[in-house]
Amino acid sequence: MEHIILMQADLDRLNGVLAELTSLVADALSDEKRISFEIAVMEALANAVQHANTPDPAKDIRVTLNISPPQVSVQIVDAGNRAPDDLFKNVPAPHEVNQMSESGRGVPLIHMLADKISFTPGDGGNSLEMIFNRSVPS
Repeated sequence: MEHIILMQADLDRLNGVLAELTSLVADALSDEKRISFEIAVMEALANAVQHANTPDPAKDIRVTLNISPPQVSVQIVDAGNRAPDDLFKNVPAPHEVNQMSESGRGVPLIHMLADKISFTPGDGGNSLEMIFNRSVPS
């Protein structure tokens, strides 16, 4: 099942969109996996607002959620400047990031929490897809 949300590039909108996404996956993910989903999506949306959409904060961020039997995927597409091609390559572990720095922990957290990541930088925006495997009932 696919759900599409257009989010205004405003940090004040983040909690509402996150709550909507979390409610949509409530029955699809285990409690532990849902917490990983929430943290990773929150970090990815915050990055899209703070870094990617800076040239034009009036442009929306498109969030596409797909729930299928084997997995939950969420794709976040911003309308900002092209991000570095290697943004999600050679990512340090969260404990290797300077904990006192004001930023820089989001990408390592996303990398650690999602089961699979696909990042595609583009001149008209960037696309990040995170996949969370669903638990097989025992």
